[in-house]
Amino acid sequence: MEPEAGLGFFGSYIGTDAKNSTRNVVYIGTGSLGLPDRDYYVSDAPDNKEKREKYELHVAKMLQFIGDDEAKAKVNAKKILALETKMSTATFDRVERRDRRKSYNPMTIADLEKITPTVNWNEYLKGIGIPKLIL
Repeated sequence: MEPEAGLGFFGSYIGTDAKNSTRNVVYIGTGSLGLPDRDYYVSDAPDNKEKREKYELHVAKMLQFIGDDEAKAKVNAKKILALETKMSTATFDRVERRDRRKSYNPMTIADLEKITPTVNWNEYLKGIGIPKLIL
């Protein structure tokens, strides 16, 4: 299950509780990166290295479409790939993503705020159209 709302660092969606089908819950998870999953960023396999190189060229081309000159686009594409690579190291790999024991960790907003104190979760939820949660 991939988050739908909130492109960027994290995303969220509402779905059936994985262990209690009589209720719906808000799921929050990592947001999307440019490449499909963690292995594309961290694997030293030749195929993944080639895909990273092509992705970096693609990002540079997209940056040129929004106004970067070629040299600046190449520098910025390297920075974007480095940031995405760093972000990918905190995500589950392909096998871990399928392990429901690792991904099922219900908590209250207060619990969530303890582990991510820089995010105002009540404001985030209001912003995506969930003004109130019933616990």
